[in-house]
Formats: sequence, structure tokens, C-alpha cells
Amino acid sequence: MRTRLLFVVSLFMFVFANIAYAEEPDMKEGLWEITVEVIGPDMPKQMMTQKFTQCITKDRSVPEITEGKAENNEDCKMEYRNIKGNTVDWKVVCKDKEGVTVSEGKILYKGDTFTGEVKTKGSDGVEVIQKTNAKWIGKCSDSNK
Repeated sequence: MRTRLLFVVSLFMFVFANIAYAEEPDMKEGLWEITVEVIGPDMPKQMMTQKFTQCITKDRSVPEITEGKAENNEDCKMEYRNIKGNTVDWKVVCKDKEGVTVSEGKILYKGDTFTGEVKTKGSDGVEVIQKTNAKWIGKCSDSNK
């Protein structure tokens, strides 16, 4: 009886894990043009809006500008990334000698566009908000993957 129970529990966990992993947002994989508007105290005007391109895939559905890439000897870890329908939300925590920076974001994919917002708060208490709009512009090439 105990062996059968373990088998049923194992089977349930395997099926549940595959269902949870299989959920993907409705998005086109490929090269995206992303516009980011930065809102924060004492932000220079030239830094308020930035535009760049990036290759985005379903397994990497969080744009790199918001992933918390390690810079200036920072140790960054993605605490979570959740996908529910067409919404992807996440939290990144970065630590360095000056303290901890926390970024939390949410993106809503709509096929070949997305909108979103990222809130980043440093150990000094200052919060910066990044509002994003993006559109799919084509396939990725080897140079932009």
C-alpha cells in the first residue's frame, strides 16, 4: 500500500510540474524593440527614455534590462519568475558592498507587443520605476542572441 501511495504521489508531482512548466505567455519569439521610460528622483533628462533591441524567447521572457545583470561586482539572483496567462512577473535581488537592490517587475505580452513596469529600490530607499513598451520586429540573428 505504501509503495502504491508513493507511486501515485510521484506521478501527481511529475504531471503537476510539467503542467506548471508548460505554461507560456502569448508572445512571438525573436527580436524586440524595447522602449523604457525611467521615472525617478534626480534622473538626468537624457536618461529618461531609452530604446534598444533584444532577442527574447519564451524561456527567457524577462528582458535583460530588468533581469538584474551583475554589474560593478554585484551578486544578482532571480528570486522568482511567475507566468500566469500572458503575464510574467519576477523579483531580482542584487547585493554589493553598498547594500541590497530589489527589482520587481511585471510584463503583459500581447502576441507581438508587450507593456510592463519595473520598480527598483536601492538600500538608500530611493525607488526608480521603468515603464516599458515593446514590439516584435523580426527574427533573431546570431549577432543579437
